[in-house]
Amino acid sequence: MRMTYLAPEIPSVSATFVYRELSAHGEAGHDVQALALRRPSPMPTAPELKPLTRRTSLLYSAPWRMLVDAAFGAAQDPVRACSAIALAARDMLRGNFPKELQRWKVPMQLIAAFAVARHLRRHRSEHLHVHFAHAPATVGMYAALAAGIPFSVTAHANDLFVEGSLLAEKMLRAQSFLTVTEENKRELRSTVGQPADLVRVHRCGVDLDQFTLRRGEYPWGAYLLAVGRLVAKKGFDDLIHAFAAVSKEHPDLRLVIAGEGPERRNLERLAESLHVDQRVVMTGSITPARVRTFLRRAQAFCLPCRPTENGDRDALPVALMEAMASGVPVVTTTLPGIPELVENCVNGLTVPPRDRLALTSALLTILGEPQQASEMARNARTTVEERFDLQRNAEQLVTRFRQRLQAPALAAAACPFVEGFQ
Repeated sequence: MRMTYLAPEIPSVSATFVYRELSAHGEAGHDVQALALRRPSPMPTAPELKPLTRRTSLLYSAPWRMLVDAAFGAAQDPVRACSAIALAARDMLRGNFPKELQRWKVPMQLIAAFAVARHLRRHRSEHLHVHFAHAPATVGMYAALAAGIPFSVTAHANDLFVEGSLLAEKMLRAQSFLTVTEENKRELRSTVGQPADLVRVHRCGVDLDQFTLRRGEYPWGAYLLAVGRLVAKKGFDDLIHAFAAVSKEHPDLRLVIAGEGPERRNLERLAESLHVDQRVVMTGSITPARVRTFLRRAQAFCLPCRPTENGDRDALPVALMEAMASGVPVVTTTLPGIPELVENCVNGLTVPPRDRLALTSALLTILGEPQQASEMARNARTTVEERFDLQRNAEQLVTRFRQRLQAPALAAAACPFVEGFQ
């Protein structure tokens, strides 16, 4: 199948599930084109990602080229271009935008959509799939109409809870509107309304050949591991507080935090104030290969996710799946969505978000109960094998793409030009 993927950044170190899904399609024999709104930040340094970086077309990073592509993209099919313009005008007037600035970005997104439409025609794509339901999905929605092909969306977390715009329209017009957790689906039903009945749950996954179950008996290396962007919603300050308490009973233990982000300096200061800075290692952004190396020796993996004041939060972190696939005992929180992956005392330990005492207790349990930790780690691997296998889930996605649905009623009603929109 010939398809195109559109996302904010490809490849992105904070959204590895996008390029891994894309790669899984390629390995299965599908012809996949990669488009991104902007250049990744930070740029991935893994050697295996350089070919994908080179062949990913960027939209906003080359504005003059985007304008030329947009002009040709609109001229190739003026009727569909008029349809997209009319639909965008309708959306600006009547659509729901949580932030008013998003409404005034629609004209620029429409221009980007015409550029994407040209890429779609050049590639002879049969389907456009968009990761994240905010700006990329807006661009993709108009691009699919301009190119005359179906599109689908996978929604994750911030793109729904904070930045989500025109969600009802995207649900009605997409061939498939997918999200990664049942909790997301329930929340969409309560906040967006009836169109959320069109939402289907599709899990991201991990490559089970890359994250193999490690051998040997517990304990392993003398460190706890956390992987993720250094942002407030990851709860790494809670982890450092818990580690400081745990290290009083385990003075040889270290904490390794792999990732980069705006909270790094604050976390370093916190470790200094708690007198554990000599045992907290901040690696910065690392390659997927180094993540796998750290996982092979970690005593436990901890990701104490929490919601932020503006409502941002994780949905189902792939980093947790990778640790579970590697057979590492995991400690995380009961943030909505995560219990769909981690079941307390079965395949990991969960505690309430922001509860540092409970987090400390869970880490001490992992360190002090090696048999229970090993059993949970084995169960975790089984969970990933059964429900989060990347290759299996990617092929299920292609099966969805092949299902051509009838033109949505709302799109046709919005403009007489869009009756052929699929």
